[in-house]
Amino acid sequence: MAFAEVLCCCILWYFLVVHIIPLVWYIFLIYYLCKLIEQLFYRLKYNATPFDSIDALWLRDNPTNRIIINALLIVKGDIDMTKFKEMLSQKLRLDSNNAQNPYLKSRQRIVRGFLHDYWVDNPDSSISDHVSLWPELIQSKTSLQNLVSQLCTREFNMQRSPWEYILISYIDDDKMLKTVLLVRLHHCIADGISLAHFLTHELADSAVETVPLRKFSERNRLLMKAKGMFWGPYFMANMLTMPRDESILHGKSLSGRKLVSWSEPMDFDIVKEIKNNAQCTVNDVLVSALSSTLVQFFNRKGIVVQDDIKVSIPIDLRPNMAHDAIRFSNKMTVVLFQVPTSIPYTFARLKETKVRSMELKTSGEPFFLGIALQVMTRIVPGFILDPLNKFLCQKTTAVLSNVPGPQNEMTICDRPLETLTFWAPQRDNIGISFSFATHTDKLVFGVQSDAEILPNPDELTQEFSGKLIELQKCIGEVNESLVV
Repeated sequence: MAFAEVLCCCILWYFLVVHIIPLVWYIFLIYYLCKLIEQLFYRLKYNATPFDSIDALWLRDNPTNRIIINALLIVKGDIDMTKFKEMLSQKLRLDSNNAQNPYLKSRQRIVRGFLHDYWVDNPDSSISDHVSLWPELIQSKTSLQNLVSQLCTREFNMQRSPWEYILISYIDDDKMLKTVLLVRLHHCIADGISLAHFLTHELADSAVETVPLRKFSERNRLLMKAKGMFWGPYFMANMLTMPRDESILHGKSLSGRKLVSWSEPMDFDIVKEIKNNAQCTVNDVLVSALSSTLVQFFNRKGIVVQDDIKVSIPIDLRPNMAHDAIRFSNKMTVVLFQVPTSIPYTFARLKETKVRSMELKTSGEPFFLGIALQVMTRIVPGFILDPLNKFLCQKTTAVLSNVPGPQNEMTICDRPLETLTFWAPQRDNIGISFSFATHTDKLVFGVQSDAEILPNPDELTQEFSGKLIELQKCIGEVNESLVV
C-alpha cells in the first residue's frame, strides 16, 4: 500500500474513534439492550432460539428476490419416493429436537419479533410437508429448464421450516429415464457450503471422499484478521464511494420471474491444464473464462465494454471445513470483485484476474467484512441495514459462486449421480447469478437471471465452454512461444 493510502486509513480511524463511534454508541447500545429483553421474552414464552445475526441478514428478502439456494441433482433411473422420504428424514434427524442436532433448523419454524427473529420447534413437522413428487413426466431439457425456473421462484410456507425437495421424472434428449432432484433451501438456514456438505456426506448413500482443498481463508488467519482490521475503514470507504454498475445486465427494475440455465458437463481437466500452465488457481481460470463470455455477450449486442463488471463473491470463513461445515449454518461473507471485462485480450484477462485475486487474498478484506457483518447485524437496526444493503447492491451486477462437489462417484438411493449444479440467490436489485459446480471430472456452469435483465440465460451457458477452450489454446500458444 502507498504512503498516501496508509495516511488516509489512519485519518479515517481517527475520525471513527474520536467523532463517529461515540456519537452512535449509546443509541446502538440501547437498541441492543432492548433486543436482549425481547429475546428473553420469546425464550420464556415460546422456548425460542434467537437467530444468529448472519442468519437474520439472509432472511431479509423480498418478492422480486427471494434469498433461496436452489440445487439440481440429476441421477440415472427412477427413485422410489417412499424410500427417499424415509432416508431423508433419518439424515436430517427430523425426529430429534436435541440442541446438538446439526440440522435442527430443518424441523423448526420462524417467528418474527419486533427487533429480532427466532427459531421455534415445530413438533408437527412432517417429511411429507417438505418432499413432493412432480405429477408430470418432463421429456426434454428445455421443458426441464422451464419447470425449474418456475419452481425456483415459489414462495415457502413460513409456518414450517423453509426448505423442500422436489423429485421430477425426466426423459432426457437421448430418451434416457432419469430423476431430477431440485433442492430448495432458504439462505437463513445455511449457506451453500453447508448445503453442499450435506448433499455429498449425508444425502449420498455413503459419504463421498473428497480431496481437502486448502482455502486462502485458512492461512495466516490471525495475521489476516489484524491486517483487515487496520485497513477496515479504507475498505469501507472504498466500497461506499465505488461507482454503481450500469449496463444491460444491471440497473433495470426486476420482474421477480427467474429463469435458469445450465451448461452440458465440461471436462474439468481443461481447467486443471490451464491452471497448471498459467500457474494460477482454478478460480482464476473460471473467472477469466467468464469475463471473456461476458465480453462476447456484450459485443453481440453491439456494446463495446468500457468498464469492468463488479460481482459479489461469497467467501467461506470456516477455519476447519471437516468440522464446521457439518452443522447447517452461515459462516461466510461477501466481497466485491472486479471482473476484467474492460481488457481486450484473453491472456491479459487471465493475468489481471490472477493479480486481483492475489490482492484480495492477501488484503485481509474478507476477514474484516466478516467481522463487520457480525457486529452490524447484532447492533444495527434493520431499518438502517436494509437501505445500506440496497445501496451496496447497486454497485454490483451479479453474484458469482463456486462450490466444489465430490471428487468421486456418488449415488443417491442406489442411483448414480450424473449432473450437479446450483444457483446462488440474488438480493435487492441484483438480477443475475453465475455458478460453477464440479462433480468428479466434470464442470457445470449455471446462470440464474431475472427475466427483465436476461430473458435468455442460455446465451451465456452455451458460450462459456467455447471461451474455456479458447483460453486453453491461448495459454498453449503463449507457452510454445516461450519455449521457442
